[in-house]
Amino acid sequence: MRTSIKVLAAAAIVMVCSCNDALKERVDSLEARVAALEAKVQANVDAIEKLVAAGNSAVTINSVRSTDDGYVINFSDGTVATISNGVDGADGSTPVIGVTEIGGVLCWTVNGTPLKNGSDYVPVAGNDGSDGRDGVTPEFKVEDGKWFVSYDNGGTWDDVGAAVTEVGPAITVSETDTEYIFTIGDDMEIRIPKTKAGLALKLVTDKVRIEAGKTTEFGYVLTGADETTHVVAEAQYYTASVDEAGCTVRVTAPESLSKGYVIVKAVRNSDGASFSQYVVFDVNEDAYGIFGSIIWIGNDDEYINW
Repeated sequence: MRTSIKVLAAAAIVMVCSCNDALKERVDSLEARVAALEAKVQANVDAIEKLVAAGNSAVTINSVRSTDDGYVINFSDGTVATISNGVDGADGSTPVIGVTEIGGVLCWTVNGTPLKNGSDYVPVAGNDGSDGRDGVTPEFKVEDGKWFVSYDNGGTWDDVGAAVTEVGPAITVSETDTEYIFTIGDDMEIRIPKTKAGLALKLVTDKVRIEAGKTTEFGYVLTGADETTHVVAEAQYYTASVDEAGCTVRVTAPESLSKGYVIVKAVRNSDGASFSQYVVFDVNEDAYGIFGSIIWIGNDDEYINW
Protein backbone atom coordinates (compact mmCIF):
# COMPACT_ATOMS: atom_id res chain seq x y z
CA MET A 1 0.00 0.00 0.00
CA ARG A 2 2.82 2.37 0.84
CA THR A 3 4.45 1.57 -2.52
CA SER A 4 1.24 2.55 -4.37
CA ILE A 5 1.04 5.83 -2.47
CA LYS A 6 4.65 6.62 -3.36
CA VAL A 7 4.01 5.82 -7.02
CA LEU A 8 0.88 8.03 -7.10
CA ALA A 9 2.73 10.84 -5.33
CA ALA A 10 5.58 10.62 -7.83
CA ALA A 11 3.11 10.68 -10.73
CA ALA A 12 1.43 13.77 -9.25
CA ILE A 13 4.78 15.54 -8.97
CA VAL A 14 5.55 14.74 -12.63
CA MET A 15 2.13 16.08 -13.70
CA VAL A 16 2.58 19.32 -11.69
CA CYS A 17 6.03 19.84 -13.16
CA SER A 18 4.70 19.21 -16.69
CA CYS A 19 1.85 21.69 -16.15
CA ASN A 20 4.25 24.28 -14.78
CA ASP A 21 6.58 23.81 -17.75
CA ALA A 22 3.68 24.17 -20.21
CA LEU A 23 2.42 27.29 -18.39
CA LYS A 24 5.89 28.81 -18.41
CA GLU A 25 6.20 28.16 -22.16
CA ARG A 26 2.86 29.86 -22.79
CA VAL A 27 3.82 32.84 -20.62
CA ASP A 28 7.22 33.13 -22.30
CA SER A 29 5.56 32.90 -25.73
CA LEU A 30 3.03 35.61 -24.84
CA GLU A 31 5.74 37.88 -23.44
CA ALA A 32 7.77 37.41 -26.61
CA ARG A 33 4.79 38.32 -28.80
CA VAL A 34 4.02 41.38 -26.66
CA ALA A 35 7.67 42.44 -26.84
CA ALA A 36 7.54 42.06 -30.63
CA LEU A 37 4.42 44.26 -30.78
CA GLU A 38 6.06 46.93 -28.62
CA ALA A 39 9.20 46.84 -30.77
CA LYS A 40 7.14 47.32 -33.95
CA VAL A 41 5.32 50.33 -32.52
CA GLN A 42 8.56 51.93 -31.33
CA ALA A 43 10.18 51.26 -34.72
CA ASN A 44 7.30 53.14 -36.38
CA VAL A 45 7.80 56.08 -34.02
CA ASP A 46 11.51 56.12 -34.93
CA ALA A 47 10.71 55.89 -38.66
CA ILE A 48 8.27 58.81 -38.56
CA GLU A 49 10.77 60.98 -36.69
CA LYS A 50 13.41 60.20 -39.32
CA LEU A 51 10.98 61.07 -42.12
CA VAL A 52 10.12 64.39 -40.45
CA ALA A 53 13.82 65.16 -39.90
CA ALA A 54 14.62 64.27 -43.52
CA GLY A 55 11.85 66.58 -44.70
CA ASN A 56 13.46 69.41 -42.72
CA SER A 57 17.01 68.83 -43.99
CA ALA A 58 18.97 67.95 -47.09
CA VAL A 59 18.74 64.22 -46.38
CA THR A 60 17.36 62.21 -49.31
CA ILE A 61 16.33 58.57 -49.72
CA ASN A 62 18.52 56.04 -51.47
CA SER A 63 15.90 53.28 -51.59
CA VAL A 64 12.64 51.94 -50.15
CA ARG A 65 12.21 48.17 -49.95
CA SER A 66 8.85 46.48 -49.32
CA THR A 67 8.63 43.75 -46.66
CA ASP A 68 5.81 41.38 -45.72
CA ASP A 69 4.24 43.95 -43.40
CA GLY A 70 5.84 47.31 -44.23
CA TYR A 71 8.95 49.00 -45.61
CA VAL A 72 12.67 49.42 -45.01
CA ILE A 73 13.90 52.94 -45.81
CA ASN A 74 17.57 53.71 -46.53
CA PHE A 75 18.48 57.39 -46.14
CA SER A 76 21.38 59.19 -47.80
CA ASP A 77 23.01 59.88 -44.40
CA GLY A 78 23.42 56.13 -43.84
CA THR A 79 20.53 55.68 -41.39
CA VAL A 80 17.80 53.08 -41.84
CA ALA A 81 14.15 53.12 -40.72
CA THR A 82 11.69 50.22 -40.61
CA ILE A 83 7.91 50.62 -40.84
CA SER A 84 5.51 47.82 -39.81
CA ASN A 85 1.78 48.03 -40.50
CA GLY A 86 -1.31 46.07 -39.54
CA VAL A 87 -2.30 43.28 -37.15
CA ASP A 88 0.16 40.91 -35.51
CA GLY A 89 -1.69 37.74 -34.60
CA ALA A 90 -4.49 37.03 -32.12
CA ASP A 91 -2.61 38.14 -29.03
CA GLY A 92 -2.74 41.84 -29.81
CA SER A 93 -2.60 44.47 -32.50
CA THR A 94 -0.26 47.35 -33.19
CA PRO A 95 -1.81 50.81 -32.87
CA VAL A 96 -1.50 53.02 -35.94
CA ILE A 97 1.07 55.68 -35.07
CA GLY A 98 0.86 58.81 -37.19
CA VAL A 99 1.14 62.59 -37.26
CA THR A 100 -1.20 65.46 -38.00
CA GLU A 101 -0.66 69.19 -38.39
CA ILE A 102 -2.22 71.25 -35.57
CA GLY A 103 -1.66 74.99 -35.70
CA GLY A 104 1.31 74.59 -38.04
CA VAL A 105 2.96 72.00 -35.77
CA LEU A 106 3.25 68.28 -36.50
CA CYS A 107 1.83 66.32 -33.56
CA TRP A 108 1.60 62.60 -32.76
CA THR A 109 -1.60 60.62 -33.32
CA VAL A 110 -2.75 57.09 -32.47
CA ASN A 111 -5.30 55.64 -34.88
CA GLY A 112 -5.97 59.16 -36.12
CA THR A 113 -6.61 60.60 -32.65
CA PRO A 114 -4.10 63.28 -31.52
CA LEU A 115 -2.16 62.28 -28.41
CA LYS A 116 -2.28 64.67 -25.47
CA ASN A 117 0.11 65.10 -22.57
CA GLY A 118 -2.27 66.65 -20.08
CA SER A 119 -4.06 69.36 -22.05
CA ASP A 120 -1.30 69.81 -24.64
CA TYR A 121 -0.89 68.06 -27.94
CA VAL A 122 2.42 66.21 -28.30
CA PRO A 123 4.73 67.66 -30.99
CA VAL A 124 7.02 65.45 -33.04
CA ALA A 125 10.73 65.65 -32.25
CA GLY A 126 12.73 67.25 -35.05
CA ASN A 127 9.73 69.23 -36.30
CA ASP A 128 10.39 72.81 -37.41
CA GLY A 129 8.17 75.56 -36.07
CA SER A 130 7.05 73.77 -32.89
CA ASP A 131 5.79 77.03 -31.36
CA GLY A 132 8.40 77.02 -28.61
CA ARG A 133 7.60 73.47 -27.45
CA ASP A 134 10.22 70.76 -27.48
CA GLY A 135 9.44 67.73 -29.58
CA VAL A 136 8.74 64.47 -27.78
CA THR A 137 9.52 60.85 -28.64
CA PRO A 138 6.69 58.82 -27.08
CA GLU A 139 7.35 55.31 -25.75
CA PHE A 140 4.69 52.60 -25.86
CA LYS A 141 4.20 49.40 -23.86
CA VAL A 142 1.54 46.75 -23.22
CA GLU A 143 0.39 46.07 -19.65
CA ASP A 144 -2.67 44.13 -18.48
CA GLY A 145 -3.82 43.86 -22.09
CA LYS A 146 -3.78 47.62 -22.65
CA TRP A 147 -1.47 50.02 -24.47
CA PHE A 148 0.27 52.71 -22.40
CA VAL A 149 2.35 55.71 -23.52
CA SER A 150 5.14 57.61 -21.75
CA TYR A 151 6.45 61.09 -22.56
CA ASP A 152 9.28 61.11 -20.02
CA ASN A 153 11.42 58.09 -20.93
CA GLY A 154 9.30 55.65 -18.97
CA GLY A 155 9.04 57.72 -15.80
CA THR A 156 5.25 57.80 -15.94
CA TRP A 157 2.80 55.91 -18.12
CA ASP A 158 -0.68 56.90 -19.34
CA ASP A 159 -3.35 54.53 -20.60
CA VAL A 160 -3.80 55.21 -24.31
CA GLY A 161 -7.40 54.10 -23.78
CA ALA A 162 -10.08 54.10 -26.42
CA ALA A 163 -7.73 55.39 -29.11
CA VAL A 164 -6.35 51.88 -29.66
CA THR A 165 -9.47 50.19 -31.01
CA GLU A 166 -8.58 49.23 -34.54
CA VAL A 167 -5.61 48.73 -36.83
CA GLY A 168 -4.90 49.38 -40.47
CA PRO A 169 -2.14 50.55 -42.80
CA ALA A 170 -0.25 53.22 -40.88
CA ILE A 171 1.99 54.39 -43.70
CA THR A 172 1.85 53.76 -47.43
CA VAL A 173 4.55 54.66 -49.94
CA SER A 174 4.31 55.80 -53.54
CA GLU A 175 6.95 57.36 -55.74
CA THR A 176 7.57 59.58 -58.73
CA ASP A 177 10.73 59.93 -60.80
CA THR A 178 12.12 62.42 -58.30
CA GLU A 179 10.67 61.67 -54.84
CA TYR A 180 9.10 59.20 -52.43
CA ILE A 181 5.69 60.12 -51.01
CA PHE A 182 4.83 58.73 -47.56
CA THR A 183 1.13 58.95 -46.71
CA ILE A 184 0.44 58.67 -42.98
CA GLY A 185 -3.18 57.97 -42.08
CA ASP A 186 -5.75 59.38 -44.47
CA ASP A 187 -4.12 62.52 -45.84
CA MET A 188 -0.83 63.49 -44.17
CA GLU A 189 1.97 63.41 -46.75
CA ILE A 190 5.71 63.62 -46.28
CA ARG A 191 7.64 64.02 -49.53
CA ILE A 192 11.34 63.12 -49.53
CA PRO A 193 13.50 63.55 -52.65
CA LYS A 194 15.27 60.55 -54.13
CA THR A 195 19.03 60.56 -53.96
CA LYS A 196 20.52 61.58 -57.30
CA ALA A 197 24.13 60.52 -57.48
CA GLY A 198 24.58 61.90 -53.96
CA LEU A 199 23.60 65.49 -54.86
CA ALA A 200 20.90 67.12 -52.74
CA LEU A 201 19.75 70.64 -51.89
CA LYS A 202 17.30 71.70 -49.20
CA LEU A 203 16.12 75.16 -48.19
CA VAL A 204 16.19 75.41 -44.39
CA THR A 205 14.68 78.00 -42.08
CA ASP A 206 12.47 78.01 -39.00
CA LYS A 207 10.31 81.00 -39.85
CA VAL A 208 10.06 83.54 -42.67
CA ARG A 209 8.53 86.97 -42.93
CA ILE A 210 7.01 87.99 -46.24
CA GLU A 211 6.55 91.75 -46.63
CA ALA A 212 5.62 93.67 -49.76
CA GLY A 213 8.71 95.11 -51.45
CA LYS A 214 11.06 93.65 -48.84
CA THR A 215 13.81 91.04 -49.18
CA THR A 216 13.87 87.77 -47.23
CA GLU A 217 16.82 85.38 -46.94
CA PHE A 218 16.55 81.58 -47.01
CA GLY A 219 19.46 79.40 -46.02
CA TYR A 220 20.13 76.16 -47.85
CA VAL A 221 22.11 72.98 -47.26
CA LEU A 222 23.95 71.39 -50.19
CA THR A 223 25.34 67.86 -50.07
CA GLY A 224 27.27 65.91 -52.68
CA ALA A 225 28.76 69.06 -54.26
CA ASP A 226 32.19 69.33 -55.87
CA GLU A 227 34.18 72.28 -57.21
CA THR A 228 32.08 72.30 -60.40
CA THR A 229 28.75 72.63 -58.57
CA HIS A 230 26.75 75.85 -58.76
CA VAL A 231 23.40 76.96 -57.35
CA VAL A 232 21.01 79.21 -59.26
CA ALA A 233 17.48 80.53 -58.63
CA GLU A 234 14.60 81.74 -60.75
CA ALA A 235 11.27 83.18 -59.64
CA GLN A 236 7.83 84.26 -60.85
CA TYR A 237 6.49 87.67 -59.64
CA TYR A 238 9.33 87.69 -57.10
CA THR A 239 13.05 88.44 -57.57
CA ALA A 240 15.56 85.81 -56.45
CA SER A 241 19.34 85.68 -56.23
CA VAL A 242 21.86 83.24 -54.74
CA ASP A 243 24.87 83.87 -52.51
CA GLU A 244 26.80 80.63 -53.03
CA ALA A 245 29.52 81.57 -50.54
CA GLY A 246 26.97 82.20 -47.79
CA CYS A 247 24.61 79.38 -48.87
CA THR A 248 21.63 81.74 -48.93
CA VAL A 249 18.86 82.66 -51.34
CA ARG A 250 17.53 86.24 -51.32
CA VAL A 251 13.90 86.65 -52.35
CA THR A 252 12.37 90.09 -52.86
CA ALA A 253 8.57 90.32 -52.79
CA PRO A 254 6.64 92.56 -55.20
CA GLU A 255 5.09 95.82 -53.98
CA SER A 256 1.72 94.07 -53.99
CA LEU A 257 1.90 90.58 -52.50
CA SER A 258 0.67 87.89 -54.86
CA LYS A 259 1.02 84.22 -55.61
CA GLY A 260 4.39 83.29 -57.04
CA TYR A 261 7.24 80.83 -56.79
CA VAL A 262 10.99 80.41 -56.58
CA ILE A 263 13.00 77.48 -57.92
CA VAL A 264 16.45 76.87 -56.47
CA LYS A 265 18.58 74.47 -58.49
CA ALA A 266 21.99 72.91 -57.88
CA VAL A 267 23.96 71.61 -60.89
CA ARG A 268 27.11 69.50 -60.63
CA ASN A 269 28.77 70.11 -63.98
CA SER A 270 31.34 67.33 -63.61
CA ASP A 271 28.67 64.70 -64.31
CA GLY A 272 25.52 66.67 -65.10
CA ALA A 273 23.73 65.73 -61.86
CA SER A 274 21.15 68.29 -60.71
CA PHE A 275 18.73 68.83 -57.87
CA SER A 276 15.94 71.40 -57.48
CA GLN A 277 13.55 72.64 -54.82
CA TYR A 278 10.34 74.42 -55.74
CA VAL A 279 8.66 76.73 -53.24
CA VAL A 280 5.31 78.45 -53.77
CA PHE A 281 4.21 81.73 -52.20
CA ASP A 282 0.41 81.72 -51.96
CA VAL A 283 -2.26 84.07 -50.63
CA ASN A 284 -4.74 81.24 -50.10
CA GLU A 285 -4.69 79.90 -46.53
CA ASP A 286 -6.17 76.58 -47.66
CA ALA A 287 -3.07 75.99 -49.79
CA TYR A 288 -0.71 76.04 -46.80
CA GLY A 289 1.69 73.11 -46.89
CA ILE A 290 4.64 71.72 -44.98
CA PHE A 291 8.28 70.81 -45.58
CA GLY A 292 9.04 73.87 -47.69
CA SER A 293 6.38 73.32 -50.34
CA ILE A 294 4.14 76.37 -49.80
CA ILE A 295 4.46 79.61 -47.84
CA TRP A 296 1.14 81.27 -47.05
CA ILE A 297 1.34 85.07 -47.23
CA GLY A 298 -2.29 85.83 -46.44
CA ASN A 299 -1.27 87.89 -43.38
CA ASP A 300 2.01 89.75 -43.74
CA ASP A 301 1.90 90.88 -40.10
CA GLU A 302 2.66 87.35 -38.90
CA TYR A 303 5.66 85.09 -39.08
CA ILE A 304 4.63 82.09 -41.13
CA ASN A 305 5.98 78.57 -40.57
CA TRP A 306 6.97 76.62 -43.64
